[in-house]
Amino acid sequence: MDKTRELISFTKSLYYLTKMGANLTEAFDKIRKNISDKSFRDSVDELKVRMEQGSSLSEAMKEESKLFPPDYVKMIEAAEETDSLPHVLYDLSKYLETVEFTRSQVKSAAFYPCIIINFAFIFVFFIYYVFSDILFNQYVNFSAITGQELDGLSYLFINIGKILYSPAFIAAMFLAVIFLDVIIFSRSTAGTNIFIKLPVIGEIFRKAYIVRLSRALGFMLKQGITLDKSLELAAKTSDSSQVKNILMKASEKVSQGKNLGYALEGVKFFDDTFLFIIKHGEKTGTLPSALFDGADYYEDEMKMLYSGMMKFSEPFFIITAGIIVGFLLISVFKPFYSITGAIH
Repeated sequence: MDKTRELISFTKSLYYLTKMGANLTEAFDKIRKNISDKSFRDSVDELKVRMEQGSSLSEAMKEESKLFPPDYVKMIEAAEETDSLPHVLYDLSKYLETVEFTRSQVKSAAFYPCIIINFAFIFVFFIYYVFSDILFNQYVNFSAITGQELDGLSYLFINIGKILYSPAFIAAMFLAVIFLDVIIFSRSTAGTNIFIKLPVIGEIFRKAYIVRLSRALGFMLKQGITLDKSLELAAKTSDSSQVKNILMKASEKVSQGKNLGYALEGVKFFDDTFLFIIKHGEKTGTLPSALFDGADYYEDEMKMLYSGMMKFSEPFFIITAGIIVGFLLISVFKPFYSITGAIH
């Protein structure tokens, strides 16, 4: 289980135990027994020690910043001020679950292109070592020995094959595959910025960020955190430098007395529908509710895009594999039939 899922499990367990009357140190003793990740378990032990020394829960969590993100800690702090910890823990667990679901959808959207590219590389690499001598040397040598000229189409396939199966192309493709795999599986900021600019996948990423931002802002505003501080916290937890810069600039404008709708105007990342939702929420004094409604709307949009892409990806994967295999078969058999046909 990764640390995000461990955090969700921790939050839900803490909610149920505090709801049933357990104090926090008692709850930590019970929760730690079910945590599989050692570093997470050690962090929970540190929380208990700090609280026994007089720290509040939010203060103890600030010292474990690698585990508890800034927005999480701020919401716990707000819960302590309003004496509503169990309620906030419940909302937090639901919020984290929706964020993780959105992240998994986005990751899956980027996963199919990765599969296709990895498959293509493995296939080309295999052909290079098994058939390259036959394709690029033996046929040409046999043609010279027999005195039979290969036709133009056969030479075309051989020359294209020499490029595709050359050491330089193999090396370049290997680096591209490694780069793509690192981007997808490490959740790097650079990779996220690249995917946002791609067609279809980029739109899924954009809507996913709007869903996460809307839920985060709505949830923090619901807990009484100011809008400018909520934007700042959302920026700190974003894994996209583009989104982070947008939110930090918006936070500065809001802190100067501007409305959020005004602060986000002219930002291409957000469409007119999202800006309308924001402005309507501010006009009616129901911004948190409007943000939650917007999150639901964009989540449905993201799911439809994701479903459509998956339907397209399956035949695209089959067609891509067919093209690669077909090229191999033609490359092998076309020169062979060209030579044998000329001999007859």
